[in-house]
Amino acid sequence: MGELAARYPERAVDHLTPNISNTVIKDFIVESSKQFFTANGIPEIPFSNTLIENGTIHCQQLISALQDAKNFQMKNLIIHSQDNTIKLLDCNRLTLQGINFDMPQNELIIEAEGDKCKKIEVKECNVPHSIKKTYKPTNQ
Repeated sequence: MGELAARYPERAVDHLTPNISNTVIKDFIVESSKQFFTANGIPEIPFSNTLIENGTIHCQQLISALQDAKNFQMKNLIIHSQDNTIKLLDCNRLTLQGINFDMPQNELIIEAEGDKCKKIEVKECNVPHSIKKTYKPTNQ
């Protein structure tokens, strides 16, 4: 993996730094997947303004990694999953709204790590949820 794969120290932002923003995924069906998704941004420029809506998902694992994201929304989804955990690292402004979860555990667990992990909202979802926050310095 090497030194450039490490999260910290943050690298200088220049014309080669990727900037992923304004992504929309909508009106879709995932018939079978190991996991719904995993997304890893970078601390220097988190991927931002992502909307995932109006979909049906059948997966084994929910979200094993959502890292360095800002303004991430999931809306109006039906998710059938064998897992009930969403793992976040330095995600600012995550909204889960109008999601119908079908999970054996019947509870959503959000594990949020990093001091940039703020403003996590779960609205109009059909299962109880808990948010476990771990604030570790993100510069390590």
